[in-house]
Amino acid sequence: MRLSEAVEKLRRQAAVSVQTGKENDARELLFQKKKVMQAMEKLKSRIELFDELAAKLNEAISVKESLLISNMALDLEVSEIKAPTPVRIVSPTEVSQNDTDDSQHLYMNNLEFPEDQELQVASDSQGDIHAENELKSHEESFSKKKSTGADSVQSSREISTFEEFMDHLDQQLNKIEEELETFLRFSNLLLGSKEKPEYSKVQHAIEILEGVRHTRERFTFEPLLTVA
Repeated sequence: MRLSEAVEKLRRQAAVSVQTGKENDARELLFQKKKVMQAMEKLKSRIELFDELAAKLNEAISVKESLLISNMALDLEVSEIKAPTPVRIVSPTEVSQNDTDDSQHLYMNNLEFPEDQELQVASDSQGDIHAENELKSHEESFSKKKSTGADSVQSSREISTFEEFMDHLDQQLNKIEEELETFLRFSNLLLGSKEKPEYSKVQHAIEILEGVRHTRERFTFEPLLTVA
């Protein structure tokens, strides 16, 4: 607007100069008017160039946003495909009836069932190795304490009834629960709140912890089968 006003002002002054006989002044004013109009044309071309660059920039931003959304959707699909299989925790009744249960495998290799239904120790070294492998299969980052295997064998030697076996199993589940809680506390400190549900190991540990707690609650509130 200011350049347009300047052009209009110069035109009027040139007209006045012509009317008053000042032709040289009129020529100078018209020359200045021409320069101002040339500056206006250059400014107009620059504005058009800026508009074109802005349009291309907006188009590039839109393409980047589309690629980002596509990558996020692909990551979610991959995380769903690689999601861990839900952990199945069997009830105490199934533990007493099925020798192939995962929790019973931790300790039953150290025990034998004679004909009179009394539990005895079978092999200490075999039970220690199997228990260690079972713990590693749940979570490789759990801390392995050297005294865990020895304590397990020592307590299993004192088992003589089914009720004592169930108490011993509850104690071992309690240890697993404490280790899971420790692992999750450290995970919360390291990972924070961002993207935490997307870490499959953390989610797997949470599911295992819930299953262990549910099993221990059933130990407490459901009636246990007794050995005749």
